[in-house]
Amino acid sequence: MRREEDRLRLATHGPEAEPLAAALGADERLVASFLGATGPVALTSTRLLFGHKGELWTPPVSDLAGASVVRRACEFALRSGTTWRYRGLEDPAAVAALLNAAARGEPGCDGHLFAACYGAAVEPGERVLAVEFDGTLQLMLTTARFFQAGDTALDRARHPEAWAALVKEARPL
Repeated sequence: MRREEDRLRLATHGPEAEPLAAALGADERLVASFLGATGPVALTSTRLLFGHKGELWTPPVSDLAGASVVRRACEFALRSGTTWRYRGLEDPAAVAALLNAAARGEPGCDGHLFAACYGAAVEPGERVLAVEFDGTLQLMLTTARFFQAGDTALDRARHPEAWAALVKEARPL
């Protein structure tokens, strides 16, 4: 069930996230995912998953050396020597804080740290499952609640069918 829910969570980012969903291992869980200027990025319990120039990159979280804000983007470095820059609508300092916490194995990456990327807050122990964000929080599904900015926010989502399936799967909250 968890694996299917993780695939539904990634589907809210659209077809661009299909390679990430296909790469999810049976033993890993989705922690957080973002849709940036160059495509989706997923943080799992064991790896980062992101595409670059048509290739799927899957470095282990243990390879994450750190992240910082560089020119309004979150730049993260891998111990193996590669540096990547993520630019999305999220707060880059919050994305860097989430990635740094993940690199240190700290809790909260799927909860308050993920929510902070969107200027939102969640209760202790509450996990963020998916977010629709266009500079303003439109939709957020957590393990405890479903937020929508207005009655038609779900219909206006980039991929409303994926959101509807995820919300249905996650019920009861």
